[in-house]
Amino acid sequence: MQVFKSTDAHNINSARIAHLDRLALDFKNKTVLETGCGPLGAFTTWLEKYEGIDITSTDARQDLLDLHHQNSVNKNRKLVQCDLNTDDVLKLGKFDVIFSYGLLYHLNKPELFIKNMANMCNDFMVLSTCVNHADNGQMNLVAENKGTANQAFDGMGCRPGRDWLFSELKKHFEYVYISKSQPKHPDFRLKFPATNMGRLARCVFVASKTPIDNAELSDVLVDEFVN
Repeated sequence: MQVFKSTDAHNINSARIAHLDRLALDFKNKTVLETGCGPLGAFTTWLEKYEGIDITSTDARQDLLDLHHQNSVNKNRKLVQCDLNTDDVLKLGKFDVIFSYGLLYHLNKPELFIKNMANMCNDFMVLSTCVNHADNGQMNLVAENKGTANQAFDGMGCRPGRDWLFSELKKHFEYVYISKSQPKHPDFRLKFPATNMGRLARCVFVASKTPIDNAELSDVLVDEFVN
């Protein structure tokens, strides 16, 4: 639990939630699939403020889902164990929105994940992930410690190039965007290629079945951001 309750975890989640408020995406009266909810459900709680929202939350680790249930004020949350490196998630059916924050880079089959999410999505997906420091057109698999609860379930993740990710999303969603702004946290870089290789680099993407008219989003990759 400590990795989820740390000051670093609190700070980055607070920054991401403030940025989500800025993006002002439409979650009202939507069915939502949340991937990688973890034991605290910070984003689950944030999503629940929207009127008429219906959320199904997943995690690969059943023990984290059990903790999520114990920690949750709302005991009626729908929590499902799923390994998102497989097709297992397809059993959950269709959703209006896919909400995926801090999950994709812990997968070793991100292309399968994107394909499955697109097949399950009626409206749009919002995705925040670690990316490579430079746009190299690659998936960039990396080893992670599967014994750590906030790392890859099977010990292998990825740090995709932004260009690779944009292209992969384009295969399955007609409209793909990157946020012009970044959450106010040092992992969310204001310029790419990113320097300081000792820190992770992150970005926020939105992929949609229909066009989104939102001044916060760009339909081409940008290299400089504001926050």
